[in-house]
Amino acid sequence: MSEVDWMNEEENKADDLNKEGVVPNGKAPVMVKVYREPPRQQRPISIQDKHWFTLQELVSKQKKNGVRSTHLYEEAIELLLEKYGMKVLN
Repeated sequence: MSEVDWMNEEENKADDLNKEGVVPNGKAPVMVKVYREPPRQQRPISIQDKHWFTLQELVSKQKKNGVRSTHLYEEAIELLLEKYGMKVLN
């Protein structure tokens, strides 16, 4: 049996065990993939007070529902870009 066959066999065994939810060594720590937010930077923006206070009121209400303020700001920017026919640059 070649080394590649051995590795494929082990990969298949691991996939089968994973589908069944069986862990060969239940006491061993399980690695969990951590999903991180993309990096962000603060940017200055000039805005009228009435718009800022209204936006802050919206953010405060949505925070109670578990929505983060950065996500709200990004969504607002994406809607503005969409209105003018642009997309977020990668």
